[in-house]
Amino acid sequence: MQTLIEDYESQRNPESQFVKAIDKIEVIFEILDENYREVFKINKTTTEQSNKSKYPYVNDYSYIKRFTEVVSAHLTEQGYFIDKP
Repeated sequence: MQTLIEDYESQRNPESQFVKAIDKIEVIFEILDENYREVFKINKTTTEQSNKSKYPYVNDYSYIKRFTEVVSAHLTEQGYFIDKP
């Protein structure tokens, strides 16, 4: 088990990289809850900050990347992020 954790943390193989990508989008399901809009405002989360935390991990997986793009666009449209006009 420790080896799996070390693999995940070091991102040294394709399997651990895939798990990290899934881990990064899993939180999106929680974010879609209306309460998170307030959390984003309190934390002054920008689109750029949100993208930086996900895209490095999802770019190699086209379906996961597309899912992230669609949900991020929705969150932007719904005013979740604190971006300057």
